[in-house]
Amino acid sequence: MADISTLDYEASPTAAQRPAAGKLRRIFRWLGWSTFAIVCLTFFTLVRLPEERIGRWALGQLNWALSLSPQRISVQAEKISWSLLLFPSVDLRAVSISVGQSETPIKFDRIEISPSIIPLLQGRLGATVRMRNGDGKVAYHFWFKPRDPTSPFGLSLQSEQLDFAKLGVLSSLSAATSLQGGGLLDGTVDLTGSLADPTTLKGSVKLKIKNFEMPAQKIMGFGVPKIAISESNLDIGVENSKVTLKNVQLGREGTAADDIHATLSGTIGLVKYLNSSTLNVNAKFRLSDSILKAFILLDAILGSGKQSDGTYAFKIDGTLGSPSPSPAGS
Repeated sequence: MADISTLDYEASPTAAQRPAAGKLRRIFRWLGWSTFAIVCLTFFTLVRLPEERIGRWALGQLNWALSLSPQRISVQAEKISWSLLLFPSVDLRAVSISVGQSETPIKFDRIEISPSIIPLLQGRLGATVRMRNGDGKVAYHFWFKPRDPTSPFGLSLQSEQLDFAKLGVLSSLSAATSLQGGGLLDGTVDLTGSLADPTTLKGSVKLKIKNFEMPAQKIMGFGVPKIAISESNLDIGVENSKVTLKNVQLGREGTAADDIHATLSGTIGLVKYLNSSTLNVNAKFRLSDSILKAFILLDAILGSGKQSDGTYAFKIDGTLGSPSPSPAGS
């Protein structure tokens, strides 16, 4: 019997073990509640932070990133809000985007910006941006390495019914001429590579512009008549140091109301210095009577390439920096 009681006693926790286990449970309980309290404190502190101040800080960070671009882009907004739901994001309302020295900003009703976490971990800046203006919208994702123009970048864009007349894009990008006009932009752009070495570029551009119209106006002192183009297509591929013009077209075939009908085909051989890239392009186009009457010398200048059906056709060789057009078939 003595042996059995001894075995039972030895199988049960010792007096020293029981308090030690209880102490460990109290430590883990304390750590758990402390962690929970810290998380709650952090969350409610963020919730109580002034939304406008956080939004302005985020906008400042955005403008700092944009200031690294050669175009000197800046963004202003009348209202700014932010969210921490799932991923951080900034919501801008009544937005004005200034490009370079232009006095006419590009305007959007709303822009939502969500920073990308993975590029940030790789030492890059990246974000997904969604922009709206009326019924039109455009969304794009980008990443790049700041202060390193030789590093690769990535850009993916999708546009739906974006009316760039309402945005004031042409006026903003052509500050010297205050160009007016617009149309509806649809399509996608997907590009990766380094602008410092165009031979690394890879991707595609598939854009369509509908109902483009440019009112009669003066450009650099010259009177330009109203120009209307019902539909234009830009479909190009970029791969293996070459740009292929798959479907580049202005105007719809058979539409008499279009002031310009034009097609481009061929390739551009990319080299490290972009202006030295070689051209192998064929161009064929027709101009309306209103354009030919407004520029009375234009027909004489283009006369060498005039075809029997009234169109003009040229083969363009040389380089991007110094193109050399010649009449087709010569």
